[in-house]
Amino acid sequence: MAVTFGLLLLPTLVAVGIGVDVARAYTAKLKFEAAFNNAALALSASPADETAAALRARVQGYLDIGNPSGAPRTHVEMRMSDPLQPVVAMAASAAVPTTMLQLAGVKNLNLRAAAQIVRQHPPGSRADHGNDNDSRWQDEQRMLHSSRHGNWLREDWHR
Repeated sequence: MAVTFGLLLLPTLVAVGIGVDVARAYTAKLKFEAAFNNAALALSASPADETAAALRARVQGYLDIGNPSGAPRTHVEMRMSDPLQPVVAMAASAAVPTTMLQLAGVKNLNLRAAAQIVRQHPPGSRADHGNDNDSRWQDEQRMLHSSRHGNWLREDWHR
């Protein structure tokens, strides 16, 4: 009985450790995707008179809130095309450090997200403030729904 217990103990501990790593990575993925969606919504609804540096800083702030690594002074890596354009390409990546999977040579589990965001009020556009809130809410819900399926590019209904 003691031999059987000893033989089963190590694989059981390894399986539990890998399960903990995978659960942490899944939780980090949910947090990362929520931060990415919030950053994309903030960029989409940004006012036309905001500067590119301010837009980049705001988006980076949303992504840093959802930083899955948890290590101090680490940032989510972000790439973004010119944020003042009507359609902005944005990509973010982050790494979740592992514990037990390091024994197998996997130091980090990488997370990535990418989107093309249609700005509601790009510079030079005429912001239509006469739209009712119901249609704007429906547009945001449609955009959130499509983002869950990896498709952020949508038609701009507020032209």
